[in-house]
Amino acid sequence: MPRVLPSVVWAFVMMWMFSPMDTGFLNSLLKSMGGKPVPWTFQYYWPFLFIVNGFIGCSLGMVIFSSAIKSIPQELIMAAKVDGASGLTIVRRIILPLIKWQIAFVVAYQTLSLLASFEYILLTLDGGPGYYSTEVLILQAYHLAFGQYLAAMRFGYAAVFVTILLVVGLVLSIVYWKVFRLRELMIEPKLE
Repeated sequence: MPRVLPSVVWAFVMMWMFSPMDTGFLNSLLKSMGGKPVPWTFQYYWPFLFIVNGFIGCSLGMVIFSSAIKSIPQELIMAAKVDGASGLTIVRRIILPLIKWQIAFVVAYQTLSLLASFEYILLTLDGGPGYYSTEVLILQAYHLAFGQYLAAMRFGYAAVFVTILLVVGLVLSIVYWKVFRLRELMIEPKLE
């Protein structure tokens, strides 16, 4: 329950906000301003899913980035301001270089987690509307394995899709390992 309940609540809240009915939050706002209801989840289904997944995905990044930025010594920023550095220069020359490992981690983690992200698509649109217009590879594997109420389970096909995702994830992990030089994070610091 603790693992599933927040996702279900979030999906219900977002479905209520973007409901195509007159009682949906956004449609009731439009109606009160004299507009007519918009079928959000039928007409704009990909932006809807980006919003649903985006708020969940960006929350981890916000926590990591805000703590990383707060850990930067204020003396560095004050010294840069005294030397006449602009706000953009401070961000570009001080803050970004000091949080490069956090940026690398968030980029790697978020893109790899998108490979297995099907929870909110399943809870909100279930691969629809229409004929599987928002079905991603991992959701298709789920539907193949468990979708037809035990009548036509195709575990083999589902395993192929999951294996493809595993290979893509491994390739991306190796690319991130090399590009972001993540091995440097594991090197023991040199104390003099």
